[in-house]
Amino acid sequence: SAADSSRGTFTSTCSLGRATQPITKPRTAPRASAAIAVANGRIIAESPFRAGRRGRDLSFREFIQVTTAPRKPYISRPFLTAYAPAQPAVVMTAPVLDEKGELIGILEGSINLLGRNILADLNKIKVGNTGYLALSDRARLMIMHRDPKRIMTPAAEPGQNPL
Repeated sequence: SAADSSRGTFTSTCSLGRATQPITKPRTAPRASAAIAVANGRIIAESPFRAGRRGRDLSFREFIQVTTAPRKPYISRPFLTAYAPAQPAVVMTAPVLDEKGELIGILEGSINLLGRNILADLNKIKVGNTGYLALSDRARLMIMHRDPKRIMTPAAEPGQNPL
C-alpha cells in the first residue's frame, strides 16, 4: 500500500488467483464503490477503502447469493444504503471464474443514484418544451427523475401521468 498526497489518492493491491490489481481511492465522498469478494463472500479488496470492511462476510447478501449459484452477472433493485444519510443505490455484480470455469470471486460495484454517475445527466434532458426523461425498474420503482423526491417512489401507472 502507498499514499500519494500530491494526487490525493491511496493505492493498494489485491490478489485473486494469479491477478494483482491496483485499486485507487479518491479522497472525496464516494458516488460509487467497488469490492472484490472471494467465492465464500468475504471482501478482499475495495475502493474506496472503509476501515473494518476487508474480511467481512457478505455471503448473506442477495447480490452475492444470486451471483454465486448461476455464475451470472446481477443488477439489484434500487435500495437505500445503510450509511447515513441513507441514499438510493443499485448494486451490480459479475462472477470471476478461473480457467476451468470455477467461481473464484465476485466483482461488486454500487452506484449512488443521487451522485454524479452515468445516470446523472438523464434528468437534464428535455423532450419538447416541457417534457423530460425518467427511469424506473421493471417493478415501476423510480431510479432517476428530475425531482429527487420522486426517486425510490412508485412510478405512475400507464396512462396516469398527465401530459
